[in-house]
Amino acid sequence: MSQLFLVGTGEKVVYSCHLSSTGQLQKLDEQTTGDGPSWLQLSLTKNIIYIVNEFVHKIATYSIEDRLHGKISLLSTPVSSLGETPCHLDVHPSGKYLGVANYGGKSTFAIFPLLENGIPDVEHAITQDIEGSGPKPQQVHSRGHCILFHGSYVYVVDLGTDSINSYHFDDSTGQIKPNHRTLTEAGAGPRHLVFHPTKPLAYVCNELNSTTNAYSVDKSLGKLTHIQTITTRKNPNDKTDNAPAEITFSPDYKYLLVSNRGDNTIIVYNCDLPDGQLTIHEHLDCKGAFARYFGFDPTGQFLLIANQNSNNLICYSYKNEKFNFCSELSGIKTGQHIFWLNNEEKK
Repeated sequence: MSQLFLVGTGEKVVYSCHLSSTGQLQKLDEQTTGDGPSWLQLSLTKNIIYIVNEFVHKIATYSIEDRLHGKISLLSTPVSSLGETPCHLDVHPSGKYLGVANYGGKSTFAIFPLLENGIPDVEHAITQDIEGSGPKPQQVHSRGHCILFHGSYVYVVDLGTDSINSYHFDDSTGQIKPNHRTLTEAGAGPRHLVFHPTKPLAYVCNELNSTTNAYSVDKSLGKLTHIQTITTRKNPNDKTDNAPAEITFSPDYKYLLVSNRGDNTIIVYNCDLPDGQLTIHEHLDCKGAFARYFGFDPTGQFLLIANQNSNNLICYSYKNEKFNFCSELSGIKTGQHIFWLNNEEKK
């Protein structure tokens, strides 16, 4: 089965691309967007895409006009993210709210009610700033980097304050109430968070100290408890620059993967231990520079890597718990996110 996907970038363009059933990549088209379309999020109705305009602090709403050719159309004037440098989005399972994490400040995150036409309602949005800072130069203030609705809570990962913050979320009113704060090691710089779909476990990749944290999850209390911290690098004593970026499970949940920007690898952890701890399985070569994003296709057969600084996409096949290189696509400038148009948006 051939598949279509969009690539968000650090430019003013989104690419539409094709993945064949044998893992071959092809660029089909490029469409002009706002400045810095670095994260794309599907609506619950699956016919609307929300795209951050990172460099102008906006959120744009697009309709999917043609899934066969990857055509999207702007629905309305982009709205303010109510903060600076929006970098991550999530839609509440009810389909009624859109959450945005703001990296640049003013508000760490915002939650927008969605109007009937899918447009974010700025007038009735709520914002929240997280107080504090960290010991490293990148941590002069709060830096929201990930927002996820999970159960009765919304979780916000804050790179600037070395914290993962949970809030009670009332989906009848759209209001939040502070609940629990989990601190990482000082200077870790937590970036992205994933929850295991069937086990009470969560994992966070730390951008500033090249580690991954494992947590047990009390879903009823919205609380994370630290289990383990483990390196993302082949050599944990390596002092060269490196910054983990993305984290996700393999489709069979046997592995947890984290990208290393600097080492230009993806670490593959074994994640099937009963207590949730990780062990290192292997490091995959990104075959490019600065893997800002990677993810599996909806069939679970292929792994795609977006290398921001080498302007290429890489495809590995995934079969029988093994990864094998399939193809490379050049000419994708500053690739930063991959969005599948046949996506069922697994969480």
